Amino acid sequence: MSESREPSGEELLALLAVKDARIDALLVQVGELTAQVQALVLKLGKDSAISSKPPSSDGPDRRPRGGSSRGRSGRKPGKQPGEPGMALRLVDVPTERIPIPAPAVCGCGVFAG
Repeated sequence: MSESREPSGEELLALLAVKDARIDALLVQVGELTAQVQALVLKLGKDSAISSKPPSSDGPDRRPRGGSSRGRSGRKPGKQPGEPGMALRLVDVPTERIPIPAPAVCGCGVFAG
C-alpha cells in the first residue's frame, strides 16, 4: 500500500495562490459577460415603437400584429357552392337602352363639354 503524505505549508500556500488567481480571472470574465448581456438586453428592448429607430430595423418578430380578432370560418371568399348566382347575363339582343350622360366637368377640373 502506498502512503499519502500531507502537503507542506509552502505547497498549500502555492495551491491557494493558484486558486486565487483562477478565481480572480473568472471574476473578471463574469464582469465582462455581465456587461455584454446588459448591452444586448438594452439593444433588444429598442424598437421603432420606443426609440428613434426606423421600422425597417425591427426584426421579423417585431412586426405589429394587426388585423381582425375574428376567427376564420373555414369558408372560401365569394359565392358558396350551391348558392344561386346573382350576376347579370349578357344577351344577344338587348331590349332596353339606358343613356348615361357624361358630367360637364370631370374630376380633374377640365371642361368635358
